[in-house]
Amino acid sequence: MIIKEINNKETSDFFLADPDLCVMGLPDGHLYYLSKFGKYPSFPEETVYGLYEEDNLIAVVMFEEYNKDTLAMHFYLSTNHLRKDVVVRFYSIVEDMLIKNYSHTKVSVFIPESCVHVQKAVQAIGFKLKETLKDGIIWREKVEDLHCYRTKINKENK
Repeated sequence: MIIKEINNKETSDFFLADPDLCVMGLPDGHLYYLSKFGKYPSFPEETVYGLYEEDNLIAVVMFEEYNKDTLAMHFYLSTNHLRKDVVVRFYSIVEDMLIKNYSHTKVSVFIPESCVHVQKAVQAIGFKLKETLKDGIIWREKVEDLHCYRTKINKENK
């Protein structure tokens, strides 16, 4: 697997090719934008990477600076690759890239209460629940708690 920065067209094509992933994982506003305009909304504060297996884009991961020490991460694995072994390999490659390209020491992932599959995935790669924002997000037109999971970037063992 390799990881590289990707553009909005590549990101959009990834999501358009996997409607089940879009319904399962994209926030309502992103889902609406993708369906209305046929492309994923771009955000200047976000850096987007693609994870490739051979020549196939199997995951998209987005980072934005949360604070001077922490990056906020959003990630999407194609529905054909939603397995624990892929998540573990995926994060190992992401962490190597972070060590080489960023000075941040932590990564946070913000997850709505109902996205139990994402909570299990980040726990499998060592993220710990750090805080919960009560009624912190509107997800699928429902007010839900928003969980913040965090891990340290493991620079020592790389």
